Amino acid sequence: MSDPTGIAGAIINPIAQTALVPVTDHVGYMISCRKYVRVMQTKMRELNTSRISVEEHISRNTRNHLQIPSQTKEWLDQVEGLRANVANFPIDVISCCSLRIRHKLGQKAFKITEQIESLTRQLSLISWTDDPVPLGRVGSMNASTSASSSDDFPSREKTFTQALKALEPNQKFHMVALCGMGGVGKTRMMQRLKKAAEEKKLFNYIVGAVIGEKTDPFAIQEAIADYLGIQLNEKTKPARADKLREWFKKNSDGGKTKFLIVLDDVWQLVDLEDIGLSPFPNQGVDFKVLLTSRDSQVCTMMGVEANSIINVGLLTEAEAQSLFQQFVETSEPELQKIGEDIVRKCCGLPIAIKTMACTLRNKRKDAWKDALSRIE
Repeated sequence: MSDPTGIAGAIINPIAQTALVPVTDHVGYMISCRKYVRVMQTKMRELNTSRISVEEHISRNTRNHLQIPSQTKEWLDQVEGLRANVANFPIDVISCCSLRIRHKLGQKAFKITEQIESLTRQLSLISWTDDPVPLGRVGSMNASTSASSSDDFPSREKTFTQALKALEPNQKFHMVALCGMGGVGKTRMMQRLKKAAEEKKLFNYIVGAVIGEKTDPFAIQEAIADYLGIQLNEKTKPARADKLREWFKKNSDGGKTKFLIVLDDVWQLVDLEDIGLSPFPNQGVDFKVLLTSRDSQVCTMMGVEANSIINVGLLTEAEAQSLFQQFVETSEPELQKIGEDIVRKCCGLPIAIKTMACTLRNKRKDAWKDALSRIE
């Protein structure tokens, strides 16, 4: 005679393992196992169609340099994980007579379906603006290019390394300044620093403005706005500053988004409040300022600490001669001798050396002698 509790035990045992779940759910997992699996497969096909649509949208926006919502990567990763779960689902054992196995598979299919539906809801919350990618976003099509190798002088590597380290997130310095006389190569080093910061992914946005001798707050605001991809239609300086301030707050992601503000060729005090930044260090916006200036006093007035004012010095004699030869490209001994004298008169200034070399390239000896006499 068969054990009358055998069948009941086969049903009750799986249920007892998770007693908090309603009994009807567990019975449903066993009885409707096939239905749960079919629903899972149908929902997965629908989600896969959505996945293809999202990937096509991403591909289209990538080609056209349009913005892609940051949530899409994580969403696609989760979809891929579910696709793998469904693909590996043991469909062939659904017909198994074991109620325990049918319960387990029905429950698994139900939970996967819940995850699929959750991702479908998440997709509806992802907003596509299809706006152009801001020029200042790191990784955009207009990312800065490396400076020429002729500007990478050995004597400046220590200076470059010091400045780059000061820009790292774990450094306390809020502002970093490159100082030195006009034509010494501050802007070139700044370009190298921007490129290195991009490659090391120190910042999410790198934006900037060339200031010049006559500081124009409106022009600075416009330059920053161009890099951020926003329109400043306001007419007054305070209103424009407020709009920039609100943009930084909105896009800071609680301090996770990091900004580098580059101000090149600063001659006098630039008020950071004009671009909506000065009040922010303790308000969740993580930014650093890199500026170049001929005047260390201006840097101090801007709030740069003394140990963050980095001097960009003159070239060594060997570097100056090598730079001149790279641009003038002559092998005539007599011209080379005149060139050495010309380089010495340039006092280690890269811009002066390049200008003289480019001017004298392919010129006759008389022109070289005349150039030397003019700078003596």
